[in-house]
Amino acid sequence: MASIRAMTIGDAEACDSIVAALPYFFGDSVGVQNAAQDVRKNVGWVSEDKGRVTGFLSLAWPTPETAEIAWMAVHPDHRREGLGTTLVEEAVGYARGKGARMLILFTSAQSDLPHVSDGYEGTRRFYSRLGFVRLWVGGQVGWNEDHLMMARAL
Repeated sequence: MASIRAMTIGDAEACDSIVAALPYFFGDSVGVQNAAQDVRKNVGWVSEDKGRVTGFLSLAWPTPETAEIAWMAVHPDHRREGLGTTLVEEAVGYARGKGARMLILFTSAQSDLPHVSDGYEGTRRFYSRLGFVRLWVGGQVGWNEDHLMMARAL
């Protein structure tokens, strides 16, 4: 049974391995580098099963009242076990406790990405089920495709 705990610098390589195991979601080399840097500097959580990190989520703080899910991934062998939901809810509780009023995230807005079988629609449905709403679609510096901003009021 998996447990959730605070992410430490010692988890960084395991998080990198999870990203590498999901090339259809993390196919952009700049994004992979950004994820690697982020898990080494921002607050976050990991899911762990029998001592092995199976998923992670990191938070950024664009403003004092807004937290951002900067990166989240669950190893393909452990998807559909509720780990993503548990990681998001851990982040929600933490962000509320720190005074955040909004939790945001960015994901791909494209529906025709050749490297993703569902064009990220599954990702968007996942976040919608957790109370996130679609706010804005547009370009972002460093992204190769349009992105979607989603938000959940805290």
